[in-house]
Amino acid sequence: MAKTVSVAEAKRRFADVVGAVRHGGQRFVIERRGTPVAAIVPVEDLVALEGNGSRGVLGLVGAFRDAKDLPSILDGVVRTRSSQRLGRARKLTR
Repeated sequence: MAKTVSVAEAKRRFADVVGAVRHGGQRFVIERRGTPVAAIVPVEDLVALEGNGSRGVLGLVGAFRDAKDLPSILDGVVRTRSSQRLGRARKLTR
């Protein structure tokens, strides 16, 4: 479980926090006025989050980061789906 520290405490004890992360595998959540704003985690955790293990919408967005023609592809998909729905609706009304 991650340890929660304030921004001020993290600044004051930065070397200790980094050492605990590097050598102890600990995780820290940094809060400003009680609101989580950042996390310090082991590099292995970061690799797991950003690597092939990414899932969900953010993983999908990252997977298509370099696809410059993605917007036009998606527009085509939407047009096709819309015309398919319209065709089904016409069949139902006959």
